[in-house]
Amino acid sequence: MRNTIILLVLFIGFYSCDDYLDRDPLDKIAETSIFQDESLCQAYLYNVYSKLNHPLGYYYMTDNCTDNGRTKSGWISSQKVVVPGLMSATNIPGEMGSWKNSYKAIRLANDFIEKLEASKLDADFKQLKLAEARWLRAEFYFELVKRFGDVPLIKVAQKSGDDLAVSRTPAADVWKFIDEELDAIDEILPLKADSKNGLATREACWALGSRAMLYAKNWSKCIDYSKRIISGGAFQLNADYGALFASYGGDKEVIFEILFDGPANKGHHFDLYNLPFSYRADWGSQTNPTQELVDAYCMANGKAINEAGSGYDANNPYVGREPRFYATILYHGAKFKGKVMNTISPDGEDAINKTGLHSITGYYIKKYCDEKLPFGPLKNDSKISWKMFRLAEIYLNLAEAENEANGPNETVLNSLKAIRDRVNLPNVSASLSKDEMRTAIRKERRVELAFEDQRWWDLIRWGKSIEVLNDKYFHGVMVTRNDDGTLNYNLNHVVSNRPKQVFLEKHYLMPIPHGEREKNPNLTQNSGY
Repeated sequence: MRNTIILLVLFIGFYSCDDYLDRDPLDKIAETSIFQDESLCQAYLYNVYSKLNHPLGYYYMTDNCTDNGRTKSGWISSQKVVVPGLMSATNIPGEMGSWKNSYKAIRLANDFIEKLEASKLDADFKQLKLAEARWLRAEFYFELVKRFGDVPLIKVAQKSGDDLAVSRTPAADVWKFIDEELDAIDEILPLKADSKNGLATREACWALGSRAMLYAKNWSKCIDYSKRIISGGAFQLNADYGALFASYGGDKEVIFEILFDGPANKGHHFDLYNLPFSYRADWGSQTNPTQELVDAYCMANGKAINEAGSGYDANNPYVGREPRFYATILYHGAKFKGKVMNTISPDGEDAINKTGLHSITGYYIKKYCDEKLPFGPLKNDSKISWKMFRLAEIYLNLAEAENEANGPNETVLNSLKAIRDRVNLPNVSASLSKDEMRTAIRKERRVELAFEDQRWWDLIRWGKSIEVLNDKYFHGVMVTRNDDGTLNYNLNHVVSNRPKQVFLEKHYLMPIPHGEREKNPNLTQNSGY
């Protein structure tokens, strides 16, 4: 079975037992009964899975706080709080924070581990479910440590009183815990080919290890985890990059994903929030790619747009670009849902700044939007799955870690080649220096993983956020028609109707929430807040 999970209400989607829906809800069942019944234990664990982070239901993506995108609505926290640098201990947007959600999930996982270990259920069942719970706990600790740095490392079910007043654990120890947990459980979790329950697998364990150790700058362990996935051969890059992000689940490239099944049960709101005005006409248009991101996509011949011989024409800027551009960005003249985008100012139906419901950059997002949905989708209509881990990221992780550890060798080149072959691009030059290869890897990562909740965190872990973001306005395109009927593309349109971005040294870590410090006096605050 595919390595996926379905976020359903708590007692739908468990093993399809005929009598399962006749059970009482978990909150009405005695806790002692839960750990005497395998299906109820699975139900409990599904509740922990349901707390895995994904941005498809948010008003904005973290990329909209970077040089990749803007959010058109000034009231949304990405533009109101994050971009102007106004985050504080009492004002942390949910997508940037997740302290409460992560620790709630960790508490549930710790409780599950303690009670299942003490139960008399089948030993093989217990071993597998304990491994899943530990994988989940490691993932939630990853989400915490990448945001806050030092965080309380709680490995047992807390009771009350002094048990709750936990001090922050050094980040290095949290990274070490994540690595040790994944090492301990990887051979317990089933391989993809042997997975029967659609939950965490051994490859998902390695994928989390690949990502987490990259953040921890533990290059050797990142290399090891990444190579295990690649050499295992269970996943292959989808030859069609666009189709990958239109799938509802089960794509051969995806190592772990969160599934949705639409309005009948559990869908998400991505199309509602992000479709262009003419497709939505009320909500929509929230993710507006920048000109900076558009310019990062090379030409189909592999040359950068400003490189000699690229063939780039600023008077016809969307012709001859590489495939990932067309799969990610909606621009003037793009075909989408059976019609052609018209962003010509001032009258084009999707023109920049035409109303407060239109893009502020002149671009719209295509990636993760569902062309199969009718115009004007409602809440929960969307069911394209969130690709939490996929093979292309693992290649990029391996390339970066290998280059940092050993310089630009064959492993680095082969990893980049796999990704670029997929979109028919020539590989980067084998003569690049380590620094030049680092730049090439980072550029590849930006376009390959655009709008996948990576850019904000990549800039932070590279220590580049101040350089790239601070004191910056970013740009869009204004398309107008000349007197002779030709089009003029102003590719340097400054997006100045939203705040200039502020990113200070303190923003490399999120503030510890004020409410948590009120409850726990042993929690110190991150510097600058």
